Amino acid sequence: MRLKSVFIRFYKSFNYDYLKKYQASVIPKPWEIIDNFWYPYIQIKIDNQVTTIVGENESGKTHLLTAIEKAISGIDYQKNTIKREDFCRYSQFFYHNLSNIFEQNLRYPDFGTEWTNLTEIDQNNLRSISTITTDIYFNQVYFFRENKNKFTLYLQSDVNEYLAYPIKPEYATQLLEIFPQTLRINSKMIIPDSFSVKQLLQRIPEIKISGSRYEFIHKKQRAKVRESLDEIYNFPETFKRPPSTFRETNHSFDYTIESLIDALRDYGQNYQEIEQENQELDLVYKLICQVAKVDPSLLVDLANSMITEKIGYTNGLIEIINKKIAHSLNFAYWWGQDQEFQLLLSPRDHDLVFTIKDRTNTQYSLGERSSGLKYFLSYYIQYRSYQEDSKKPEILLMDEPDTYLSSKAQQDLLKILEGFTYSPDLNEGIQVIYVTHSPFFINKNYPQRIRYLEKGREEEGTIIVTQTAKNSSEILQSSFGQFTGEITIFTRCNLIVNSLAEKVLLGGISTYLHQIFVSEREKLDLNHINIIPVGNISYLPSLLTLNDHNNIEPPAVIILLNTDEYSEKIKQDLISLNKDQKISFDPQFILSIEAVKNQENVIFLNLGKLTELEDMIPLTIAVKSAKFWLVNYGGLNQSIANKLTENLVSQQMNQNLTLFKSIQTCIKIITHDQIIIDRLGFNRSVVDLINQQTEVKSSNKTKIFSLKLKELEHNFKILFSEINQKKRDAQNLNQQEKLTQKISRIKQSFIKDYPLTATKEAGLILLENIEKVLETNNKETKIKSMIEHLKKQYQLNQNLTQLIQNYEQFKEDLNKIKYAKII
Repeated sequence: MRLKSVFIRFYKSFNYDYLKKYQASVIPKPWEIIDNFWYPYIQIKIDNQVTTIVGENESGKTHLLTAIEKAISGIDYQKNTIKREDFCRYSQFFYHNLSNIFEQNLRYPDFGTEWTNLTEIDQNNLRSISTITTDIYFNQVYFFRENKNKFTLYLQSDVNEYLAYPIKPEYATQLLEIFPQTLRINSKMIIPDSFSVKQLLQRIPEIKISGSRYEFIHKKQRAKVRESLDEIYNFPETFKRPPSTFRETNHSFDYTIESLIDALRDYGQNYQEIEQENQELDLVYKLICQVAKVDPSLLVDLANSMITEKIGYTNGLIEIINKKIAHSLNFAYWWGQDQEFQLLLSPRDHDLVFTIKDRTNTQYSLGERSSGLKYFLSYYIQYRSYQEDSKKPEILLMDEPDTYLSSKAQQDLLKILEGFTYSPDLNEGIQVIYVTHSPFFINKNYPQRIRYLEKGREEEGTIIVTQTAKNSSEILQSSFGQFTGEITIFTRCNLIVNSLAEKVLLGGISTYLHQIFVSEREKLDLNHINIIPVGNISYLPSLLTLNDHNNIEPPAVIILLNTDEYSEKIKQDLISLNKDQKISFDPQFILSIEAVKNQENVIFLNLGKLTELEDMIPLTIAVKSAKFWLVNYGGLNQSIANKLTENLVSQQMNQNLTLFKSIQTCIKIITHDQIIIDRLGFNRSVVDLINQQTEVKSSNKTKIFSLKLKELEHNFKILFSEINQKKRDAQNLNQQEKLTQKISRIKQSFIKDYPLTATKEAGLILLENIEKVLETNNKETKIKSMIEHLKKQYQLNQNLTQLIQNYEQFKEDLNKIKYAKII
């Protein structure tokens, strides 16, 4: 069973759908009527896998999450039930007497849900609490929770007809068992810096553990115990008197003793602090016992060995636990910012302390690391422990989990959310619905998943903007740009294309392929490959030079070129510049459209011509897209647009024109030069057209189009496979030990050997070792020049046995070698 839509009416920032109410063509649904008055629900469609909720502050994003919870179960994650006070304050009905419309002056909010993919078990469960008979088969059902306790199921019997099946309020408990339940990953909880081993063992039912009271109280209370003990030593004279005189002689000492007792009783601690510590310990338990699957008996041995100070045995047990954590987490795969990241445990007093070891080969306490890392680690552990506990599909809700994360960490978290949507043990993974303000936390491969909320004027309340591509959201513009095609800066892997039109076509077709679930190699991951339109390929040499200048280690770059004389000239220019060491770009990463044509299984019916990207579009789709543009953007009526035919375009293509040039020429002919179609508009229309073809109808015309659509899919999957192969090769090349890393390693070894001073000979050998690294890379002329400069500046070739003058400055100047490319 999958959630398809949520319906909300009169709830907090959601009033009712004003736009729908005043559309004459809309036919009211039975659940929208209240005493013969029409108040349509605000409907939010939910993606089958991941739904992204965006919008400005106060637009209702958080209210939407609690509305989903209350629609399904009648209660939100904080155990709040549906209350009168939840009624929309924007509504004109909130303050007025509604006796002529409603039975009561103030109703409860109304909620509804639409469910699809019902199994036979789901259907039987719903029949058991309603009057739906066994002869009725249904794969889809609507459930409405009106005025808190009025429950109704609706089944669609015809296009605009729905049959109602009331459910008695006493069946509310059974409803909780039938519908998938919501769960939340706690986006405000982080993994603790340290924790008590004994408190962890208390969470294991089969373990009975003994110990002092001090070992079992919360860590903040233990800190108070230590403070109280320190205070006692401020009263040395009291130790000379009998205990019976303490209260009579020193009230301060008496207060200290009472504080010590209160701390040992775990008394006086803030309830929220205790709850937070318990949640943190639950998270640690999930990590160690559920995810890493550490044997509880091993933890008992660890606790005992720490008490008895068996250091060797303790360290051995810790090493076993750390290996299990590393093996089970595989955290480096998910945390893309550091492939050498390790999460470790270290013993300290009665606690275990989390430490981090990273690519600097330095070990830090978790408390010394960024909040973003700790929050990400918390989300990841919750994700992994959910996989272990899950018994049936559920709906995950997250409210701004990106708050503490960098842009790169947000991209890593997207991978985790995608992981939730697939479960090998279930027919389908859970659905994910999350709220974000960040353009980096939007999956660019699936723009159709976005739901944009906007705060309306006066009584309108929250409005759902259905055409997200046309709204002015700063979040979406930052993420996608105009028509998903803005010029952006270089990232880790970049695909350079000629124009914005090509970026739109590649991105749009890749998005379509994501929707029909093709293999990863046959589509582009727009979150990890940055398509850069250069505007004019003559700018390529300057752009690549700028990339070299702005980056110590230039990122991976792939170039997609047309198959024409001018593109071939640019290609030869890049090869020459690389050979002359003026750019570092490797020409092996130039991909020509012609290379795709050379694939044996590529399909081309457009007279076999393949010069530019648009030539990969089958003629039928190209003509239909051009007609769509003429009517919707060119202002022509359909009868004139229909003069553009495949036969007419084919005649122009026979004159050795490309597909797009042929269409351009034909449009000039049928409009007498009054309308000129641009490449961007044409490609946008192609993308719009193919993304509308999610449901194939049975007409012959649609079947023909569907066949051509398969040909388009086939051709672009081949192109994307070629691009992805280049991407892998480029990234593999970059993942080899980088030049700066090699230089740093040689420098660090030198300074370790000569921390205070060194002879000129030692300095000369250092620079010669760096030069040997450069022997395999003849392009690094700036670094070689800097090495020669340092040799002369410190006269390293003269009097080799003398010490280097101003040695501290010499060590500092060694950094100039690493950064020579951008100095």
